[in-house]
Amino acid sequence: MELRFKLKGAALDNKEAYQQLTKSIPQPLHAAVHLLPASRLPKGPLSDLLKGFEIDMKFDSERGIFPIATEHDLEVYAYHVAGTIATLLLELVFRHYPVSISDSDRLRVVSAGEGMGRALQYTNIARDIVRDAEIGRVYIPSLWLAEQGLTPSMVINQPRDPKLIPLRRRLLDKAEKCYRDTREAISELPANVRGPVRATVTVYMDIGQVIRENERKFWNGKLKISRWRLFKGAWLAMS
Repeated sequence: MELRFKLKGAALDNKEAYQQLTKSIPQPLHAAVHLLPASRLPKGPLSDLLKGFEIDMKFDSERGIFPIATEHDLEVYAYHVAGTIATLLLELVFRHYPVSISDSDRLRVVSAGEGMGRALQYTNIARDIVRDAEIGRVYIPSLWLAEQGLTPSMVINQPRDPKLIPLRRRLLDKAEKCYRDTREAISELPANVRGPVRATVTVYMDIGQVIRENERKFWNGKLKISRWRLFKGAWLAMS
C-alpha cells in the first residue's frame, strides 16, 4: 500500500514537472515537442552532442587555449555538433515514416546524413570567422593557420586577415566533398521528406557558393542571400 502511494506521488510530481516545463515552451513548439519520441532516440548521438558543447567550453582566448588544433579535431567537432543532429533527425524521419529498407541500407543512409551534417558545419565555420573571433573562438585548425604564418590569437585580433582566404576556401572544399559523397543518399529517404531535405541542404550549401563569389569579404553578421536565389534553389531541388 505504501509503495503504491509513493508511485502515485512520483507520477504526480512528474506531471507537475512536465506542466512547468511546457509553460516555458512557446505554444507553436508544443506540437513539435509532443511528436518528439525522445525515449526512442539513440543515446549515442545525444551523448556525443554534449561532447560538442564540452569542446566549445574549452576555448579560452585569454589563456591561448584553442582545442581545434588539427584537421582531425575539426572533423570530430563537426560530427559532435552537427553530424549528431543529422543522425537524430533521420532517426525521427524513419520513426514517423517507416519504409521498407534493410538495416544495412538504413545505417548507410544515416551515416550519409552524418556526413551531410558535417558539410553544413564546415560551411558555418567558413561563414562565421569574424563572429566566432568576437567570442574568442577559432575553429580553423591551428596547423592550417601555421601554414599561413598565423596563430589563433592573431585571428582573434585580425579576423579579416587576407591570409585566411585560402583557409576559408579549404573549409568550403571540405564541405563540398562531404556534400558530393553523401547527397545521393537523400533519394533513399521516405518520399514525404525527400524533397524538403534536398531543398534545405541545397539552399544551405549555396551559402558556400556565395562566399566563393565574394571571396575577399568577411561577414560579421548573417550572410544574406536574395529571396529569389533562395526560392530558385529550393524549387530546383524539390523538382
